[in-house]
Amino acid sequence: LAFWVPSLNIVFILETDPSHKMAAYILYWEAITVLAGLRWVTSVHQGTEEKPFWVTIQSDSSNTVNMFNSFQALPPYNPILIDSANLLLQCNIDLRVVHIPGSQNSVADALS
Repeated sequence: LAFWVPSLNIVFILETDPSHKMAAYILYWEAITVLAGLRWVTSVHQGTEEKPFWVTIQSDSSNTVNMFNSFQALPPYNPILIDSANLLLQCNIDLRVVHIPGSQNSVADALS
């Protein structure tokens, strides 16, 4: 799994842990990738109370998009959402997670 920062033309690649109890669930790794992207963004950018920093994440996984737009998930995913919410609040980030069809996501195809 990976995420790409187009403005910097940089890619971050994440290794999965096959021994993790959620290893068989791609949604888990997709959510971890979104969280990793948020952690990276908040390490270099923060908003202010008057002007939040806007972040848009594109995903070809509609389940991931729904999870982050509703902040609702099954219990095993809640720690990811809680960590994400804490980052958004602490750093005044306005997050949008949008769906991009896999057929239109040539970067994701190249990375996978």
